Amino acid sequence: MIKQFTSHLPEITGQNPASQKFLLAVSGGVDSMVMAHLFKEAGYQFAIAHCNFQLRGEESDADAAFVKETATKLNVPFFEQSFDTLQYKAEKNMSIQMAARELRYHWFHFLKRMGQFDWVATAHHANDRFESALLNFMHGGSPFSLAGIRPVHLYIVRPLLYFNKDEIVAYAKTNHINWREDSSNEKNDYKRNTLRNEVLPHLYQWHPTWQKAFERTIKKTEDETAFRTWAVNEFKKQFVEQNKGELRIAIAGLQALENGTAILYELLEGYGFSYDHCDAIAKSDLSRVGNQFENEFARLVVDRQFLIINFKVAEPQKFPLIQQASGVHAVSNQLLALKLVRKEEVVFSPNRAYFDADLLPFPLTWRNWQAGDKFQPFGLEGTKNVSDYLIDLKIPQVEKDKQTVLLTEDKIIWLVGKRQSEHFRLSEQTKMAVEINFTLIND
Repeated sequence: MIKQFTSHLPEITGQNPASQKFLLAVSGGVDSMVMAHLFKEAGYQFAIAHCNFQLRGEESDADAAFVKETATKLNVPFFEQSFDTLQYKAEKNMSIQMAARELRYHWFHFLKRMGQFDWVATAHHANDRFESALLNFMHGGSPFSLAGIRPVHLYIVRPLLYFNKDEIVAYAKTNHINWREDSSNEKNDYKRNTLRNEVLPHLYQWHPTWQKAFERTIKKTEDETAFRTWAVNEFKKQFVEQNKGELRIAIAGLQALENGTAILYELLEGYGFSYDHCDAIAKSDLSRVGNQFENEFARLVVDRQFLIINFKVAEPQKFPLIQQASGVHAVSNQLLALKLVRKEEVVFSPNRAYFDADLLPFPLTWRNWQAGDKFQPFGLEGTKNVSDYLIDLKIPQVEKDKQTVLLTEDKIIWLVGKRQSEHFRLSEQTKMAVEINFTLIND
């Protein structure tokens, strides 16, 4: 297995793993424990990150302690973060699975940026990929989704994707690798668990060579998707313009096609339009200027020569109240990470602000800027309207709508990612500083 592992990893990343830094997402289960063992055996440079979602009480805490002990034995850096997943679920009005996914990937992105890792590795394997493909099929997913989980997506790599569960368990037992079982995996509370525990055992028994057949399906899907991507790119060159979040699609280009639904779906999926929605648009009267189609995220307007698509101005987000000088806080694709540092460790940058730890009052309020907001920019006398400051910076309207501020006691102390205020600034008397890092996740 180690030979296959060291062969697959450079193939899927396109780089020499020996020259890269990896952050491994390790839960303590057999899959991630085997992944950590393989990275150690291969001699690759890596660190371990563990998420404690606090959903299983003492069992969750025991998982975290086990993974920390493993990192110590492997002599690699260890990162741990606890999340109030139930509160985040309630605030975001989403499922537990989606809340946990969003929390962990936000944190992984932050660690990647701060630790200068090249890749974040997760322990998804062939069975996970097959399950995802079946779930996508049942939900009416696109042809590309029938390939299931991809080996690489942006900076996320899945080095175990070519091994099935039985192979991973056998390797763990042969190499005396300990792991912990997640009791929630045995419960059929979620569709994936029901599929895994009730349906797939019968399928595997009926079709024991499922993995080889599925690999052939993946290859065919990837080949067809590559051709489709080429066709979409050719269409874009001739008929699509994009600038500052606005997409313009030439109506003449769509009308030249026998059926423009597939092209529209490729172009509009990122704006939240479903295949059925795109089909309705393609079959509508595109000569009706002013006709509109919209979803939760975006609006499409029929103009004389173009379909014009814009994201809607986001509704005000519910921001967390920041109670202490530590921790990571996420809203949408924005992250704030706080920690205490010594004054001599301070390194200023636009995405980082520092305040005197002895003077800064908590809690801090993080919110979108509002009309009438004023602050005193660092190094300047007097106050300035936030709106005027953003105009001076020539910030596009779409970006203005997303701009946030950080306050304490009703004073704006940071125009986040742009300019710190004069309040609670560092001085010669400062010994410890509150460091606040801002990260915008664009991928």
